[in-house]
Amino acid sequence: MKIEGNHGRVDCNAIRPEAPAAGRGKAATAAASGGDRVNLSVGVGAVQDLVRVASAAPDVRADAVERARQKLVAGVLGNDLLALADRLIDHMIGPR
Repeated sequence: MKIEGNHGRVDCNAIRPEAPAAGRGKAATAAASGGDRVNLSVGVGAVQDLVRVASAAPDVRADAVERARQKLVAGVLGNDLLALADRLIDHMIGPR
């Protein structure tokens, strides 16, 4: 199964984190600039790195597909759905 990316093609490189103005609250910052304002956290850089890595990855990993096909034919894949769910959850939350 192929999961398509964002069809809107958001340019994450155009997003730049901004340091908050010293001594100003949100309301004062918005009023001083004459409009609404969005401050992004420093986590934006991490997101940009993830997007870059994901964009460089191939759409289909033929080696992984072949391994899964062999396991399916051998009857090893898909027998224990609870174990599969546990592994997926463990993979998503990462090491503790």
